[in-house]
Amino acid sequence: SVTYDEVVGGTHFTHLYTENGALQSEILSSSTQLQADVNFSTGTVDINFNGNFTTANGSSGQWLLTGSASNDFSASAATAFTSIALTGTVQSAGISGSNGANCSVNCNIVGVTDTVLLGQFADGFGGAVSADTAVTDATQPVFTLSGTYVLEPSANISSTITR
Repeated sequence: SVTYDEVVGGTHFTHLYTENGALQSEILSSSTQLQADVNFSTGTVDINFNGNFTTANGSSGQWLLTGSASNDFSASAATAFTSIALTGTVQSAGISGSNGANCSVNCNIVGVTDTVLLGQFADGFGGAVSADTAVTDATQPVFTLSGTYVLEPSANISSTITR
C-alpha cells in the first residue's frame, strides 16, 4: 500500500459559483489537501481531496470530495489508468441561488477524477478532477471545481526492484 499525499505538481483548483443566482468570477482554492491511498495487492484506490477558498464577497468556504474504486491497479488489471467517481460537499454562505437558497450548511457536489500512475514503479499518482453541484433547477446555488494534480508519497518508502 502507498499513500500519495505530497503535492509536487498540477494546477490550483479553480471554482465558478453563483451569488444570488448570478455567476461570479473564477476563484482559487488555497491549502488544498490531496491524498490517494493505493493498495496494489487488491487494486483498491481511496481518494480524499479537500480545499479552502474565499468568495468575492469575503465569505470563507471549504469543499471535500471522496471516492474509491476496486480492482483498478492490481496486477490483473494491467493498466496505469482509471477513473474514480467522487462525491462530497461544499460549504459557504457566499454561494447562493436566485431564490435565496445557499450553501451555508452544505451543498452536495459530485464529480470524477481521471488518474494515472506515474513512473515505471508508480513513483507518482496524477490526474485531473472536476465536480459540481449538478443543479437541475436554475434558482439553486451553483459551484464547480476543476484542477490537475501530481502526488508523491511524503513517507520515505523503501522499495525493492525485482526483475
